[in-house]
Formats: sequence, structure tokens, C-alpha cells
Amino acid sequence: MATGNITQTSALKLLPELWAAQPEYVPNNVRGFTKSIWDTGETYFGPGYKIHIPIVQSYPASAYTGAALTFQNFTEAEMTTVLTPTVAYNAIQVQEDVLQTIMNPGAERIYSPALAEGLYQKPDVDGLTKGASLTNTVTDAGAWTIASFQTLISTILTQGGDKVQLGQLDGWYHPQLWDTIMSVADMYSAAVRGESNSSAKTGNVGLTFGVNMNFTKNVFLSTTLRNVIVSRKTMVLARKNRPKIEMERTDLTTKIVASMMYAIEILHDLSGGQHRVTTTT
Repeated sequence: MATGNITQTSALKLLPELWAAQPEYVPNNVRGFTKSIWDTGETYFGPGYKIHIPIVQSYPASAYTGAALTFQNFTEAEMTTVLTPTVAYNAIQVQEDVLQTIMNPGAERIYSPALAEGLYQKPDVDGLTKGASLTNTVTDAGAWTIASFQTLISTILTQGGDKVQLGQLDGWYHPQLWDTIMSVADMYSAAVRGESNSSAKTGNVGLTFGVNMNFTKNVFLSTTLRNVIVSRKTMVLARKNRPKIEMERTDLTTKIVASMMYAIEILHDLSGGQHRVTTTT
């Protein structure tokens, strides 16, 4: 009597398929640049259009000699940084048949994290794009060099005055520069970095030469990689509200919209700088 094997092919209609309860999400660029600058938080929530931040000039004191006082000459007008917040959003529209027949868990649970992440990325991108216009600039016509890195730090310290403190500067570099940076002994050697009883850095640069090193692909690319080093007051982020996600039912669809209103502007230009690197591959 002939016998036959039951295989996955012949029993296909009897075999269940399993789906994970929680989806995975594609990798996003490292963010956090807005934590490196002045975030005004809830200060400007509510009514109001443009936001003006006055900047008062410095006035050096003189020794008193008993003679008539010499009053400061207002040769320079006081300055103002003006921010005009605008709305940024991320949105999808899910059809009713998808909602009722496919989505488990619900569409809002699946798509809200992705929409929110896209929204959170935008202020970082905007800030790093602003960094490409900072006045203090060094350029490596080729690969990244520690000489240019140190020159930029020195320039920021010189030009930024009391807005700059070593150890409180944040560097944001493109990750494709990581291998070059970590091939320079002065960047990973414990002896050079002043870390007693410590081994060489193994991957995480951390604080070096007064700069907290971060890597993200959000660094602006225009002919060159426009990496930046900033102090807290180099730029200002002014918010009109907190990020929010809203849903609306209309015409047999569910609209899921993430939005927020903000502006980023350079505040103290000379307290930061850009490190341009022409090697972009």
C-alpha cells in the first residue's frame, strides 16, 4: 500500500501564520541637537506672533579719577533676534476598510510613533541646517583633521566670550567621520585626554578637548559636511506649543496628524562654529 508524506506544501491551508503584536520601526537618524541649544520651553506658549529677544551691548567700566564722568557713547544700536514660529506637521489618512479588516493593533498605535518621530527629527534638522551659516568656520579639504578641530575650538573660545565654557560645548559630526576621528590617537588616548588609570576610548569619544562629541546623519550636507560645535546660547528654540497627535474621522477615513509650532534662530553667532569636511563618502 502506497503512503504519502504530509508536507508544508500539501498542508498549507492548515498552517497558521503568526504576526508580532508590536511592529518594529525602521532606523531613524540620531537626534538630540535641540538639547544642545537654548530651549525656551513653555515661555512663549499662547497668544503672540513674532518673538523678540533683545541683545544689549557690553559697556566696559573705567577707573574713577575725580574728574567729570564720561558717559558711554551709544555708537552701536541694541540688537534683537527675531523668531517667527511656524507649524510643522506629519500626517497620514487610513481608509475604513483597512481599519476594519487589517489593523491589529489599531492604526493609531501603529502609526503614531512613526509620525511623532518624524516630527521630532525636524527641529534637529532645522538647527543643524542653521549651523551651516555660523561665522566661525574651519575647512578640511579632504578628511577630518584634529588640527582644524582644535583651531575651531580655539576660535569659539576667543570669539564667544563668557557664552562659552569648555566641557559645555557640544559637537555634532556626521557618523561617516567616526572612523577617521577614532584613528587619531589624541582623540582616544587616555594619556592625552588626562584620564588617569583609564584605558583608551573604545568607540565612544565622549568629552574631548572640552567638546561633547555626538554623531548624526542630520548634519547638513551642501558640497561639504557642515559639522557644528555649539554652546547653549549659540541658537534658541522658541516653542508655541508642545508636539501633539490628533485624530479625526471623516469620509470613511481616519486622519492622524502630528504637529507643533516652533522656530529656531542663531542667537550668539560667535559662540559656535562649523567644521566643514569635504570628504563626503
